[in-house]
Amino acid sequence: MEGYHFAYRKRLHFCRCFGLPTPSHVEDEVDIAARVAGQSLPPFRYRHQGTLATIGRRAAVVELGHIQLKGFVGWMFWSAVHIYFLIGIKNRFVVAITWLWSYVTFKRGARLITEVPPTVPAE
Repeated sequence: MEGYHFAYRKRLHFCRCFGLPTPSHVEDEVDIAARVAGQSLPPFRYRHQGTLATIGRRAAVVELGHIQLKGFVGWMFWSAVHIYFLIGIKNRFVVAITWLWSYVTFKRGARLITEVPPTVPAE
């Protein structure tokens, strides 16, 4: 069990050094252990990675430091980043194929509520 905690502490340290996202449960474990041991926690430091916003079909805005993209190029970048950060290769593949199909066929997914919930009689 000690090796398990050591491996996660090592990963947490690596992520904190390079500003990468870290698993929250690991941070919580390490922070709790540090507080119990009487150690002080490192100060919180926010690092803005950039801004991505999709505006609609074939339009997005990307601001990453000095790099600014807009329009179709920004939309392609936004799409690639969104798919990259999905968890699991299967999810990435399904989302990419679904988006491609929707883009090619101009069809939107069904956004209908077809089942009406039963009403509860007042007492």
